[in-house]
Amino acid sequence: AVPRDIDPAAAGLPGLLLRDLDALDRIRAEGLRGREAVIPQVEAIVAEEVAAFGAWLRGREAVPLIRQLRQRAEEIRAAEADKALRRLAHLDARDREVVLALSHAITNKLLHTPVTRLKADPGDDAAHALADLFALEQAEGD
Repeated sequence: AVPRDIDPAAAGLPGLLLRDLDALDRIRAEGLRGREAVIPQVEAIVAEEVAAFGAWLRGREAVPLIRQLRQRAEEIRAAEADKALRRLAHLDARDREVVLALSHAITNKLLHTPVTRLKADPGDDAAHALADLFALEQAEGD
């Protein structure tokens, strides 16, 4: 209370923790200094996460083109796998599954780098090059 209404000598009593306004102010000030000390670290974390989110968001611009690329690759993969499996009609079901898994794996590995790079830099040059190389259509404004 202000003015102080408890005898400071009461602090010596067992089981009693006496805090006056001056002590509370010191505790508050120490806590504030501790929080202020970590502000640069917090700002660095926030800046890093904002940059990561921005990169992710820019990568999302490429999703329609990536979807077209994957669809085109899947159409080619399926047609070529069907053609090969017709010529390999003697294969049992397990071996046919191995051939299909192989075709999927090759397709995914071939697409990995272009897709990763397009997500990282979905700028007009990369998008136009990819669309041109794979005969894909870009949305207006791309």
